[in-house]
Amino acid sequence: MVGGGTVVPRRVTVLRREAKRRMRPILRMITPALTGAAAVILSGACSNGMFRLGGSAPPPPEEQTRSVLVDGRPMVTESDRSSEFGGGEDAVRLQMTFDVLRVDLPVRGIRHSLKVWNHVDETQADPRLTASLARNGLRMGTATADAWPALCVLFEANGAKSLHARHVVQSGAPLSVRLGEVESGETIFGFERDGRLWGRTFQRGTKFLHVDYALDLAAPTRTILKVTPEVRSFSAGKHWQNIDGRIREVPHYEGRIFSELSAEFSVGPDEFLVIGQSETARLASLVGSRFLTSKHNNVTYETVIRLTPRPLRVDRSGR
Repeated sequence: MVGGGTVVPRRVTVLRREAKRRMRPILRMITPALTGAAAVILSGACSNGMFRLGGSAPPPPEEQTRSVLVDGRPMVTESDRSSEFGGGEDAVRLQMTFDVLRVDLPVRGIRHSLKVWNHVDETQADPRLTASLARNGLRMGTATADAWPALCVLFEANGAKSLHARHVVQSGAPLSVRLGEVESGETIFGFERDGRLWGRTFQRGTKFLHVDYALDLAAPTRTILKVTPEVRSFSAGKHWQNIDGRIREVPHYEGRIFSELSAEFSVGPDEFLVIGQSETARLASLVGSRFLTSKHNNVTYETVIRLTPRPLRVDRSGR
């Protein structure tokens, strides 16, 4: 200080630089939390079937979001399979929170779910994969927070219902989103990437969307999400199998993992992933229709899924 209380300009500059240096680690810690807060506000805007504008509605209480059920079972769980992104000594492990919003739009002559794609970017995936997804009745893409008010208007105006769940994953295992149970004798048709048609009848099983996740090393503020549909089904009988050096009695796997429909997307801090139906899903037996169509009280609903990833912690393996 100099007489009169004036600070020497050079000293001010040094202090400011030192303050910025000390703040960097703190900012790295709180930035994901701030991003998460934005995601929570967005989730609250479409909770409990009420689609409000402005993002001012509070999110559902944590204990409520964890108990959301589909067909009597949790809508969101961790998968019992390992991540497809693998590991290793230098692998980056994420502790993630996912906000999952399921929106069911009634079909009353007009398929309003198709209007969602006016606000979604589908250009990240390879064009051939995008075409293959559409042929199978599916569409996937990313959208920004700026698109959310328009989507809320669409949902609210057309009598949509919604379920919201929040889930923290720490094990590195994929997130699993339960869509519903297979009806006995349910047949699903689909197209391979080379155009060949296949079909299969399932007597039991559960329809899942599995979500693998990893840090986008090309842009560390972003998260890579890989979505893979599966009909998970096991036989009533069991057989003996060598698992990790131990002989165990396990049921036969009778389901199907739709690896040909796996799609990867890079999702930024102010973005979310959207999964829904294509125009082709009007064919009731296609994958997209079987996974994302339901019926309640004689009303048919088409499902749109919104996934918002929120990294909470980043660790390097072996550290």
